[in-house]
Amino acid sequence: MNFSPFDLPELVEYCIDFLHDSRPDLAACSLVSRPWVYPAQFHIFSATSWECMVDQHQQISRLSEISALPHILALISRLELNVYYLGQCDLSGAISRLTQLRGVRISGNLNSVPSTSQKALGAIRALIALPTVERVELYCSFETRPAATFIQIWDGCSEKIRHLSLGNIRVKESEYDWASSVVLKSRRKLALDSLYISYGNYVTPWLASDACPFDFSHLTTLSLTLKRLKVWLCNWQPPMIQDILDLGPFQQLQHLTIIALDRRGIPLQMAITALSTLPTDNRLASLEIECIPQHSMFLRLDELLFSMPLSELQNVKIYAKPSWPWTLVEKYNYEMLPLDSSLMREIWTKITASGFLPDILEVSLVYRAGISSMA
Repeated sequence: MNFSPFDLPELVEYCIDFLHDSRPDLAACSLVSRPWVYPAQFHIFSATSWECMVDQHQQISRLSEISALPHILALISRLELNVYYLGQCDLSGAISRLTQLRGVRISGNLNSVPSTSQKALGAIRALIALPTVERVELYCSFETRPAATFIQIWDGCSEKIRHLSLGNIRVKESEYDWASSVVLKSRRKLALDSLYISYGNYVTPWLASDACPFDFSHLTTLSLTLKRLKVWLCNWQPPMIQDILDLGPFQQLQHLTIIALDRRGIPLQMAITALSTLPTDNRLASLEIECIPQHSMFLRLDELLFSMPLSELQNVKIYAKPSWPWTLVEKYNYEMLPLDSSLMREIWTKITASGFLPDILEVSLVYRAGISSMA
């Protein structure tokens, strides 16, 4: 057999890696020779998405075509799907062939598939039950379905799940009593490494109920987005639920992000109060806060960080996002401030003068200009 220089593994690896973000070029690479086919296909299909709602017929046709190709399904390690396509396509036979799936993201609204929502729910449950799944991102509204439906999709979920993201989760019963909800099949709770909650005040109490299959005591990364005045935050010790998050049980927490965007200032005040509950022997290495700029709150935050035992803290980022100018004038007696405003300089001076700064490797204070949209 004649040796071809195109078959050199080093050449294949170099070319494929260089072109990894160009699907057309990768498709062309798969035509070079047989040894190029698998590496090219792996990069093309390892992360596959059906979240786009443009040209839905073409998306459905493509999903149906790939779902019938076992060798392609076995290459997918991350899958992003809109619930609309889960309701339109029969994936019952394809899901079990996703043998390398590590991460799944599901978005959309079950209102978009009223007649096929049961099929979509079954697909969601089957996907997060795959034994290889480690990361679940659920940005899906269940507002047309009872809370019990949301609980049931976690029954039998993968025991390897370590990373959970919940965003814009809504259920039919906005005042559902999660504490008395049906308990899932008895088994040990799954210890999460990271938790991201974005505007999830409808189901956050679920996290503290026995119906939740996850344990949060070993979290190393926690990210919270606080938007409205009515925010339910749990202290992770069921069945107690309170307004302020108690960070005491998070002994392993290393990275904390709090997004507190509300002109009334309540979320930022809650964030500062939550920070004060960090255990004295905490391992926090990075802290990121995104908020509406408030002079008094920044001073409180600085004083709090200065007084806290944060021996391992290396990275602090504060993103100050302006609100509408007339709201700021009415509420806080100052006008919309430019990037070099005296207030921001005063805040920066206060932070850089703090006692904790010598131990910090990076401090970022970013003032986001522009008022094109309401916070």
